[in-house]
Amino acid sequence: MNQDEKLWSGLSYVGLLICAIPTIVILLIKKDESATVKFHALQALGFFLASFVINTGLNILNMMVGQLLGPVALLVGAVAILVSLALLGYWIFLTIKAFMGDDIQVPVLSDFIHKYLMKA
Repeated sequence: MNQDEKLWSGLSYVGLLICAIPTIVILLIKKDESATVKFHALQALGFFLASFVINTGLNILNMMVGQLLGPVALLVGAVAILVSLALLGYWIFLTIKAFMGDDIQVPVLSDFIHKYLMKA
């Protein structure tokens, strides 16, 4: 992986700090130039969507449990915070590894990307 690919791959993850638009722009611009950048942009978007769904689901669960079982809501809330922190940590890890040029793949997500999206 050359320096340009490392930069664009890392920026695919960093772009998600603002919103998904910078990562989508990187994907659209670089998809034909580099399969590596295309993969990292798709993986960043997939990880962002999966994290959003997980966090939203935990927050909804926390609100539902909080209405029914007050003390259990504290436990569910603590789990939600720990999961959010773990996802943030993994996102930082992916970002650093992309800038370093390492080909890190999120287990289920990368299989889906290689099977269905990289051929398109």
